[in-house]
Amino acid sequence: MTNQPLGVGSTIWVFDRNHRVYKNRRGSPDYRSHWVAVQITGETSRSWIAGSYGKCPKRGDHRGWALQLWEVDGDVWAHVHRHKIVNMVERCSVDELRNIAHMLCYKPEDRANGK
Repeated sequence: MTNQPLGVGSTIWVFDRNHRVYKNRRGSPDYRSHWVAVQITGETSRSWIAGSYGKCPKRGDHRGWALQLWEVDGDVWAHVHRHKIVNMVERCSVDELRNIAHMLCYKPEDRANGK
């Protein structure tokens, strides 16, 4: 997970929901195939320019873009597992739910007072 400096010619990834690869004829498109590797073709002081896909912010939130492959891997992992984890949390006991709330720094008293 090394962060190589980015520049013109570097590869970044853009989420393109129109780019679809079907693993079998009857299924949905492979989610990972929506992430398309693109080359940085230029830059401004605030953005990387990735050809016809447009500008990707250099700093801060870059939703729909991944500057490193591990970001793509993380998004794919979350897409595959998030709903399964949510379903498991919905079936938790009260004690398990309180432990999860503690892990997430959730404070129910703050929520009840509108804070």
